[in-house]
Amino acid sequence: MSEYLKNKNESGFSLLEILVALTVFAFLALVATQSIFSTVRVSTKSASVVKIRGDVDYALSVIERYLHSAQSIAPCPLDDPGTVAFIDSQGSQTIFSCVTPGETGYLASGSARLTSETVAVTTCSFVCAPATGNTPASVTISVEAKDATKTGIDRGTVTTSTQIYLRNF
Repeated sequence: MSEYLKNKNESGFSLLEILVALTVFAFLALVATQSIFSTVRVSTKSASVVKIRGDVDYALSVIERYLHSAQSIAPCPLDDPGTVAFIDSQGSQTIFSCVTPGETGYLASGSARLTSETVAVTTCSFVCAPATGNTPASVTISVEAKDATKTGIDRGTVTTSTQIYLRNF
């Protein structure tokens, strides 16, 4: 009978061994889960940044196209850094502006919205440098935009600045 008990005690796992194995597997599961969540978060933020960049690039390309062919900018330097008024190639006065920069801000051409409602322009400014010598007048545009549909760590932010020279000098 003692031979039976001796073999029974030697076979199987002790409670301590099972608890150690469960702890190790729980830790590995926690690390794997955190890695997956981190990857999803980075992917979401990256998609957010791509969306914002596309919106801001579109708005800046529209502004650039009009300012390149503008006849003049008046006044230069600008009275309001949130608005640039100019005479376009057809002789009409046109305005680009930063409308209520902040969580609901956007770039506008007159009253038309250039950035989508899913993008919030948080800061925006126009700076006009008058023509000097052989250098034509230029407008520097600085924009910071965020994803209006997301909050926290998933929220993408884009900051950009560009300088546009008038061709009609």
